[in-house]
Amino acid sequence: MKRKTPDKFETIQNKFLKYLEDNKMRVTQERIKILKIVAKTDEHFDVDTLYSYMRDSKFRVSRATLYNTLDILLDCGIVHKHQFSGDSFEYEFVKEGEEGHHHLINTETKKVIEFQDKRIDRIKRELEMKHGVVIDSCQLIFYAHNK
Repeated sequence: MKRKTPDKFETIQNKFLKYLEDNKMRVTQERIKILKIVAKTDEHFDVDTLYSYMRDSKFRVSRATLYNTLDILLDCGIVHKHQFSGDSFEYEFVKEGEEGHHHLINTETKKVIEFQDKRIDRIKRELEMKHGVVIDSCQLIFYAHNK
């Protein structure tokens, strides 16, 4: 009998469940629901936006649970955390197998533009070879204003 290949969410959920098990953390329906919502999100989000979305979808969860779960998702590499400006943090879901991307922030409009550039990937590879390391992640942020 041929086994069904796990879909992308199942793979991410298995990674999350293994992390919880390895770190002796409880699997709760709140954590799984938060993971499902985050995995469907294609844009940057903050805790307040996630909280509002959860509330609007009639799923009650505390902000503390959101913060704690996002910290877990961050630790196991499912989300990235950014501080583009000010004191607030934004998160984004990490798509498996997707090349890294970088950000251009317009400080006037607060618009976040994501981009990829092969030159940055080349610099990363050169640094790895020169220093005998493997770069796990890289975050490049440009801040700009209108002309």
